Amino acid sequence: MLVRELVRWLDALLFAIPGEIGVLIRYHIMKYRFKQCGANLRLDNSVRILGHNLINLNDNVFISRNSTLIALNSNIKIGSGVHINQNVNISAPDGGNITIGSNCLIASGVIIRSANHKTNRVDIPIKLQGHISGDIIIEEDVWIASNVVILPNVVVGKGAIIAAGAVVNKNVEPYTIVGGITAKLLKKRNLEDDRR
Repeated sequence: MLVRELVRWLDALLFAIPGEIGVLIRYHIMKYRFKQCGANLRLDNSVRILGHNLINLNDNVFISRNSTLIALNSNIKIGSGVHINQNVNISAPDGGNITIGSNCLIASGVIIRSANHKTNRVDIPIKLQGHISGDIIIEEDVWIASNVVILPNVVVGKGAIIAAGAVVNKNVEPYTIVGGITAKLLKKRNLEDDRR
């Protein structure tokens, strides 16, 4: 218990160091704590990480300030060139794995959570009922706009765009744009749209 508490204190100090010096120091210390860590990892200050040994990070991953990665009894895999903006929460508790493909953009305020509370019993409080978990797979080249929530048992197809504020509880087809609560197809992307 004392060692765990000491590690928390050291992490708090490490993630309080601002600027490029802080980014450099965090990379050289943290890369040995992850299950896998590629080159050029940028961890901004005030990032919170639990379950380092269950997190795989590929090359050129950027995680901005006040973001959280939690891997408890589950794995988080993040591909190359992924940019995670401020105040993002990626949480994989209780057996639901999260995979994020290469070159994804995740805007501020996004929540990606691979478990929900069980609620079927009324004789005990919800917080004591445990969780229902499911995997989340976000394929490559996906743009997730601000304040999106992605729930368990979802695959977001390659090249998809999720509009700001959407709640995603079903699969998203590749190269589509979805939005709303719950997210619905708004349109399909095509080459003509990208040339404008």
